[in-house]
Amino acid sequence: MVERAVVLARGDYVDVDDLNLSNLATAGDSAVLPMSANTYEPLTLAEVEQRHILATLRQTGWNKSRTARTLGIERSTLDRKIRRYGIVQDTTPVPEG
Repeated sequence: MVERAVVLARGDYVDVDDLNLSNLATAGDSAVLPMSANTYEPLTLAEVEQRHILATLRQTGWNKSRTARTLGIERSTLDRKIRRYGIVQDTTPVPEG
């Protein structure tokens, strides 16, 4: 869900409204449908942060300076979080767009 929000975010940052984009009937529809019990995935804050960092790294083609700028953190902070979460570069293709 976080990766989808990163890809579909309308601005430079993902906010709460972007996390509900997958629930909208159409792009112009502002009514949010309730989440079904089957789509809820309980995550810790650390898991959300790890997934968000990974999604942003993939979106930027693993450009760490750009990723840090997008996330609003220092490059050294990003490097520390990458080590803490054991994030490694994979071969997932970068979405075109």
